[in-house]
Amino acid sequence: MRRAYPVAQTPELARWSLGATLTIFLQLTFGASLRHIGWLPHLLWTHIGIAALVLFVGGLAAGKVLRRFRSVTLFRRPAQGISWLLLLQVLLGILTFFWGRPVLLATVHVAVGAVLLACSVVLTVSLFYFAVYSSGPKNSWNRPLRIYLELTKPRLTFLAVVSAALGFLMAS
Repeated sequence: MRRAYPVAQTPELARWSLGATLTIFLQLTFGASLRHIGWLPHLLWTHIGIAALVLFVGGLAAGKVLRRFRSVTLFRRPAQGISWLLLLQVLLGILTFFWGRPVLLATVHVAVGAVLLACSVVLTVSLFYFAVYSSGPKNSWNRPLRIYLELTKPRLTFLAVVSAALGFLMAS
């Protein structure tokens, strides 16, 4: 039996998700410059301002996806991940700021930002993939796990996490 998906709304959602991905990437860029150049006031306030933008755009994109594709696991899981990671990231950012930038907390803040970017990229690619092949979900929806694994590249992600952990341990 074929399921009905709101195909007409997919390009709009894909654009919102792309906007969220780009703002998250911009935020990571300013966060990296803040961490490596120093806590200059203009960089700090730019980072905080873009964080508000990320919270708005990312939350709106995830909310729209969750409302329209609640039953589609391929879209729901990254959108839920974005929602929870946004909240965690804001909390970590506030704690990092008020506790005087402890190294471990700042590192966790950076790592959660990277995972947030990864979830946003997965959601964006999934939505654009569906928008391109939106003549109706045919055979691809019989294999959602295969598509998920194809989009997320778990072995490459595992390699990146292990490399980052080894780098952190070597630097300590």
